[in-house]
Amino acid sequence: MADTLGLSDDDFSRVVQTLCEDQLLPASGGRPVHSVIAGTAIDSMLAEVDDPTLQRTVMHLAMAASLADRHLADGEIDLMQMLFQRWQPNRPSASALKLKPH
Repeated sequence: MADTLGLSDDDFSRVVQTLCEDQLLPASGGRPVHSVIAGTAIDSMLAEVDDPTLQRTVMHLAMAASLADRHLADGEIDLMQMLFQRWQPNRPSASALKLKPH
């Protein structure tokens, strides 16, 4: 993933470490990041990625990470739907593809 995103291994490790630390914050209560951050904040973050090639890359990596354990959790489906709705509004959404948690 680091190579695909053009990050060094150290930079990618820092991003993952920060994400893990955020998950441990008392405010999150152990809930996924997307359920703690308001939808408008996520939409604002997604709006910052305006390069279609990078959007597709991030969507591909997000899907690969979501499917890595062969289980799609509700939060993963929700996040993929947000990505589809924001970056691919004219394509089928994750719900249209009938993605369901297992």
